[in-house]
Amino acid sequence: MPDQTPNLNAALAAQVAGIIRNRPQAWNQGIWLEFNAGQGRTVAELRADCGTSACVAGWAALLAAPDTAEAAPPMYGLVRDLILPGGTVTGIKNAAKEVLGLDDWTAAWLFDSERSDGEVLAALDAIARGELPELPADEDDEDDGYGV
Repeated sequence: MPDQTPNLNAALAAQVAGIIRNRPQAWNQGIWLEFNAGQGRTVAELRADCGTSACVAGWAALLAAPDTAEAAPPMYGLVRDLILPGGTVTGIKNAAKEVLGLDDWTAAWLFDSERSDGEVLAALDAIARGELPELPADEDDEDDGYGV
């Protein structure tokens, strides 16, 4: 049986899995966060916009952030950060790792752009049960900045 980890955010993992299952067009494991130009940029507006798509980390960060947080301006065409109330900038991948309660290895594996929907959903389902997912011990899957 996988390790029981009390710091895992089971409810948030279930929410992200629900987005992937119920709104697959809103999930893109290859990007942190993408939304329609001209749409609102607050987190509340991005959550409600049917043109918003994000990876697992992006959705976890969006769902956990305060409603008034904003998407930071894109760098090189990619939104990688959120601006929290008060002006603090937080990286999506680090925010998601923290709010999901993941260790470095699990976050790196789960946030990798090469993960299939089946792999992502199985891992999120394990986290939603309060368990660390069983991950392959693959040396080629090292932490290289979470792969996105």
